[in-house]
Amino acid sequence: MRDVPSPLLAWLALATIGLVVQVALTDYGPQGIEVAGFWTFVGAVLLAMVGWRRSSVARLLILLSAWTGFAVYALASVGSADRLRDLAVAGACLLQAVALINPAVRAHVTETATAGHEPAR
Repeated sequence: MRDVPSPLLAWLALATIGLVVQVALTDYGPQGIEVAGFWTFVGAVLLAMVGWRRSSVARLLILLSAWTGFAVYALASVGSADRLRDLAVAGACLLQAVALINPAVRAHVTETATAGHEPAR
């Protein structure tokens, strides 16, 4: 991939693994395959925007979703019959969040925001 440093690729790969595990373990109801496919696509597009377009908005959307998913599934695991599945989904969400708060990812998306701007004199 052009213009995407190797450490960044590793963090984005971890976030992608978290996304795939999250989608695979989430119960989407009777239309599970279609909904899972949709959310996998949305997540993949957002991760691609972080990597190639340096989108801080895409990163923020993933972080908000990941932290929310972590909190919801961690709390849902208390007293749940599907405790292990809930904890696994919470862990997958946490993996996404941790990968995207890494300084390498943060620097990658903020680099665009500061590029081309001269400091005030």
